Amino acid sequence: MTVAEWWAKWSDTRVIERATRDRDASHWRNHVKPRWGTVPLSAVTSWDVEAWIASMVKAGVGAATIQHAVRLLRHIMGEALKHRLVKSNPVADAKVPKAPCRVRP
Repeated sequence: MTVAEWWAKWSDTRVIERATRDRDASHWRNHVKPRWGTVPLSAVTSWDVEAWIASMVKAGVGAATIQHAVRLLRHIMGEALKHRLVKSNPVADAKVPKAPCRVRP
């Protein structure tokens, strides 16, 4: 099963607020699916996840967006682990850049 096939199956079962669903769908379309959609769940490696994060940083993707995209993939793979579709979650220990602190005027 590919990551996209699992996303389609799993995302339909989630009971979440509309805003969360919309945010996750956007991160899926723009960041997760282009890199991981055609990859079999069992072929996702921590090394490849680190390379994906680095490529987003180099492309100028904002830290908060990277955090959300990685969190979504972590959740997708965590649910795959829970359902015994993979042996481990390769995103579990992924390090993401910190979003800058907002300073209020």
